[in-house]
Amino acid sequence: MKKKHIINKIYRESTLDKLQTKLNMIGNSKIDAIDFMNMRFITTLILFIIILVYSKIGYILSPFISFTYYLLLEYIVIDIPLSNRASRLDHEALNFFEILTLTLESGRNLERSLQVTVDNVKGELLW
Repeated sequence: MKKKHIINKIYRESTLDKLQTKLNMIGNSKIDAIDFMNMRFITTLILFIIILVYSKIGYILSPFISFTYYLLLEYIVIDIPLSNRASRLDHEALNFFEILTLTLESGRNLERSLQVTVDNVKGELLW
């Protein structure tokens, strides 16, 4: 049974599952979806209060800046690194399959070709 959090009352389970999937696809993710949403909400609230207190027109700026920050945070922290990782993996996959093809053409069987390829290719693809 999952622990109940305040975030579960704000967001649907499917939204949290999609976010968790994205975080898992980034790799080396030390944060889960609930922690990310908590951090996102708290930092947005702090930003709202700081702008409201320290700006002369904070009552006008703080809602707009906070809303923009809230929307862009997921894009900057998750979506951009995810697309960068996907392009790196695509590039590494091309190299992997080129080497695999060359080892297969040299007359080795598939098992030995895979072993040689894995031994010679380094990168994120083989984590």
